[in-house]
Amino acid sequence: MFRVMVFLISLFSGFSAFGDVPPSRRSSIVVENRVLATVRDQVVTVVDVMKKLDMVFCQQFPQYRGVPEARYEFYRANWRRIFEELVDRQLIISLAEEKQFTVTNGDIREELEEVFGPNVMMNLYEEGLSLHEVHEMMKADILLRRIISFYVHSPVVSSITPEVLRAAYQRRIEELKGKEGWVWRSVTVKAKGKDCPKEVADNVWKLLENDHLPIDAILTKLPEGIECVVSSSFRSEQKEVAPAIQQILEKLPLQSHSEPIPFTNRTDPHQSWRCYIVDERFEPKPPTFFELEAALREELASPEITKHTITFFDDLRRQHHVKHLFTSEQLLSFEPFQFKQKSG
Repeated sequence: MFRVMVFLISLFSGFSAFGDVPPSRRSSIVVENRVLATVRDQVVTVVDVMKKLDMVFCQQFPQYRGVPEARYEFYRANWRRIFEELVDRQLIISLAEEKQFTVTNGDIREELEEVFGPNVMMNLYEEGLSLHEVHEMMKADILLRRIISFYVHSPVVSSITPEVLRAAYQRRIEELKGKEGWVWRSVTVKAKGKDCPKEVADNVWKLLENDHLPIDAILTKLPEGIECVVSSSFRSEQKEVAPAIQQILEKLPLQSHSEPIPFTNRTDPHQSWRCYIVDERFEPKPPTFFELEAALREELASPEITKHTITFFDDLRRQHHVKHLFTSEQLLSFEPFQFKQKSG
């Protein structure tokens, strides 16, 4: 059975030297401390998780240090992830001892100042954290980054050879094919309730192509019962255009009109005629290899790093005895933090 201890953690208790705490800060978080897991001979508790949460909260949201509601929401949203990270941290510490990875005090001091600012001791005191606790957490974080870099990042990056990058670049260039296209319109000539004679469509085409008349002027020259409709402009990539229309657009000079082709649709079974106009051609300029190299390297490395990191920690957990004292379902339903508003 777990020994359940309930700690009433006042976020601003013990600060009498700094005057009265404003009423808005007279709030507490009730913490139900339990052992969550054991890693070799070390235990990971809810309070361990809370201390790590405090450090991360201070690093990411220093402007909300004095807002207990924000801290509580941060606890609730992140404690399970931080718990798993603490399990991984213990595994990393064990591996670092075996492989003789070291971290200097200078490395830790630099990171301490980056997270807590130049007034390290004052800020630690305000967070309720001891220098020793934070020193060990920082040390573990640095070890984690270095070991992941050594065992995961470096092998993955080394596997991305120039040949692999060149192949990825060629695939990217191939993907650009079909991205070229046209800005185009169509002119449809049709008769109301009957097939439109081809000679009428040919006459419209001549007025457009040879006489360069605007549609408004052409409309005045059409026989009764004949309509001439100009579509809005379409911007289409080559792959978005039907093959038959592609063949027409590819051959058309800019601002010229294709000869009329027969056209029908499902709403009007009578034959109409359609001309096409190309207003603009566009073709994406392929980036150079050097322009894409960094992005391609990241694109290739990122999924592999994720996959290898998971495998790396799975192997570590198998090698070192990790005992979770909660099932996955129990962990999801367990809420170790409760917010209490103090009266007065």
